[in-house]
Amino acid sequence: ENKRQDDDDDDDDHVPDDDDIYYADDDYADKDKEVEVDDDATASQEDDDDDDDYNDDGDTNNTDIEEQNADVNDNIEENPQDFDDNIESNPQVDNTEIETQTNETKVDQNANVDDTFESEPKHDDETVEEEQTNETVEDNGTEILTEDDDDDEDDEAIKDALIEKWGHWHFWDGTPEIRPTEDYLSMYPNKDCPYEGFPSESWQADAVYVNHMIDSASELVIRAKDAIFTEYGLGPREEISRDQLIQRTNMFKLDFLNLNSDDVSEPVNEGLTRGGWTTSSSFEGLARRLTHAMMTRDTFTVVMGGNGAAAGHGNHHLQSYMMQFHQIMEPLLERVGVKLITKSIANDGLGTIQNTLGSVSIYGDDIDVIIWDADPEVENDASVELFFRQALLAGSRRPVLFAPKGKFDVLKNLHNNVDADVFGIGSAMHGIPETLDEEQVKDLPYFARYLNCPEDKESLCLNNPDKYKVRCWIDRDDVTPPTQQLKSPSDQSLENPGFRQHQLKGRVITFIILEALQDALDNWSDITIVEGQPLDGDFWHLTNYYENIESKIKSFDTSVGNCGELKDFIPERICSTPLQGRTEFTPRSNPSENSITSILKATPDGYVPTLSDQMLYEGPDVPNPDLKVPKGEIDVRAIVINRRRELQRREKDYFNFKMHHEIMDTNEKSKVEKTYIPQSNLRSCTDSNEIIPGKGWELQTLPGNCDGTATGICGRQPSSNCLLYDKMDEKGGLIGNALSGWLVMNVSNMTQGIVILKLETGLKSDDNQITKDWNEVNNGEYTGFLQNEAPGDFMFDFVINNVVTTLTQEEFSQRKKSPNDEVELLTLLDDPDFVPEGESKDVEVAIRLRNCDHDCTLKLTHVYWA
Repeated sequence: ENKRQDDDDDDDDHVPDDDDIYYADDDYADKDKEVEVDDDATASQEDDDDDDDYNDDGDTNNTDIEEQNADVNDNIEENPQDFDDNIESNPQVDNTEIETQTNETKVDQNANVDDTFESEPKHDDETVEEEQTNETVEDNGTEILTEDDDDDEDDEAIKDALIEKWGHWHFWDGTPEIRPTEDYLSMYPNKDCPYEGFPSESWQADAVYVNHMIDSASELVIRAKDAIFTEYGLGPREEISRDQLIQRTNMFKLDFLNLNSDDVSEPVNEGLTRGGWTTSSSFEGLARRLTHAMMTRDTFTVVMGGNGAAAGHGNHHLQSYMMQFHQIMEPLLERVGVKLITKSIANDGLGTIQNTLGSVSIYGDDIDVIIWDADPEVENDASVELFFRQALLAGSRRPVLFAPKGKFDVLKNLHNNVDADVFGIGSAMHGIPETLDEEQVKDLPYFARYLNCPEDKESLCLNNPDKYKVRCWIDRDDVTPPTQQLKSPSDQSLENPGFRQHQLKGRVITFIILEALQDALDNWSDITIVEGQPLDGDFWHLTNYYENIESKIKSFDTSVGNCGELKDFIPERICSTPLQGRTEFTPRSNPSENSITSILKATPDGYVPTLSDQMLYEGPDVPNPDLKVPKGEIDVRAIVINRRRELQRREKDYFNFKMHHEIMDTNEKSKVEKTYIPQSNLRSCTDSNEIIPGKGWELQTLPGNCDGTATGICGRQPSSNCLLYDKMDEKGGLIGNALSGWLVMNVSNMTQGIVILKLETGLKSDDNQITKDWNEVNNGEYTGFLQNEAPGDFMFDFVINNVVTTLTQEEFSQRKKSPNDEVELLTLLDDPDFVPEGESKDVEVAIRLRNCDHDCTLKLTHVYWA
């Protein structure tokens, strides 16, 4: 990652496309020191609010970005005539007048740079490369972004017009061969390289490279934001009225709050119809993380945990708001060397607690932003607080916390007590025009239709015929579905948002990240114009920042806040103890590594439950018109990419077909206090009566790489009646009964003496098809210790390190706890003394049912331990 100059651009990254590309060139830096200084000055002049649409009326000690915008808004309200006159004389001037003037200054100051950075002539093989690139795109079978894909000349004209109107990326490293090839960052915690640790030839120490990268990145951020406004009829900036300028100023506006104030409360009404709310320190914390990702060429990971509505049920996966966010931010962050990973980890009809308890494994390590978005009627504040606590405790990073309205107190509590960075997500409805009737709506911008209806006409939005754009199948030559395909998926409902609602919510989160990114770029420029390159670690290092949050969350008293309310369902120390987990639920991070089957002990003949129902076909789907931007409508992703070569390579699907993998660190340790040691009918196993795994457990899950990302390909079973409906939600597990035998798991790196299972009881006897014709355990094969007795009372046995515990039906029911109606948890071990302090051990855990044949069938869905 540290050697990478620009991810996914391959060899043609260093080939200029146009005459105005800026190259970071050592010869230039040596020959013309004055121009280098001018570049620094140019970068520093970039206004802290290059966005014409961001201001806040919160804490006046935030950043310059607030002060400038607050002044502009005050001037607009107090002197509207002056504002109108200003627009007439200069139609581009709004609340980013400074930004526009800065850009003009940059053009003047960079005039001599253009003379020096002469664009290299096309390489002889460039035409061949472009032809090969186009062939590769066609082979990938991905989506085309424009409706008219038959006329190549028209497509080329569209690309040229797009670049002419919106501009394009114009900076490249002219001397990549001089950059260090060794990894000079990984030796430092969190890659926090000190000032003197950067080689002199590194790009971070190259003032010319950094200044021009900041300049181009700032322009790209401006283009992206203006394009988003244009989607909703509030752009381009130079083509809209005074009222529209004011409206877009507030559409994604963040309110900055002082959460330490006694009378602070969540913004209501107008406040929540804009971009949301945050604090000064939280905004700076997000900007710091983005700066760190740019300085280290690292990943930036955004994860959502929620329910089916948040995951986009009723829509294609790529239409969900998390994927809409990814669609814009992935190519933009790629330009500054950052790899964006976006995951939607959600299950319909559930909250998040079933995945929270294994957060580091299921949601993943190295999370920078985590979003809670489930039904508050299903999940109370205690479960939401646990969701955020586990995210802050587990993994190697301490993420920024996002939540929609209604979870203000949880976020406030964590911000004030553990210094967590927090954001409340608004709706941006402030910038959406009203839909009044079926005829008037046709005149509204396409993506703004049916989003904002008056109370007396709310049914227009709820029942609109254009709510979903989904189909189940498109005929193709190489695949014929064996199952009749539906016209559209069956779970489209009034409760589930349509594609427009998801896109708008994705744009809200996109705007928050864009604002923080611009702040990061501005600070980088302002600081280094004085102190020089590379940027001093005080402004981007994260180790001390993380350690402060980690130490406070581990010592955070459960009596403060709501997490302690869960002590009747789970050990209370889980509020400050990170757990690992394995599950057959999908989606999940690293599906193959974090499944329950990955920790199962095989039978003597090597049997482990496997999935018999495999995918009907692999690879990307054929072009889907439902994923295309309608002809004539604004295409924000194309504007963000907006480079001829990139458009040719990416013009077919939203995302390249490639799998992303994370490295999970399971070495998290924490100090805990002793609570209780489970007691119940204990016996010991010896070598002579070994626990032997059974063969009657049936695996239920989805095939494929169901990781919740944009590139995950999942499901597609031959039995599916909607193969293009790419949702990854499956409540999978291992189904067993009293004839299935032992299920034996190897739990690694236990440090805290905690083992918890999530079960689903009350299944039907025919839910396990493996044992349907069996009359004895393992169908009469090896039975191992504690053979099945004559049918009678239900018995549940579990073994932890050769110690057997048997629960009767009554004891099993008493120990099984339900924090909500859909989640059943069974704590097998809660013993702080089980592992000596400072040590870890691998533990064998086994479970089985007895005495009830097919009549007692259950599903094991999750295993958690610490």
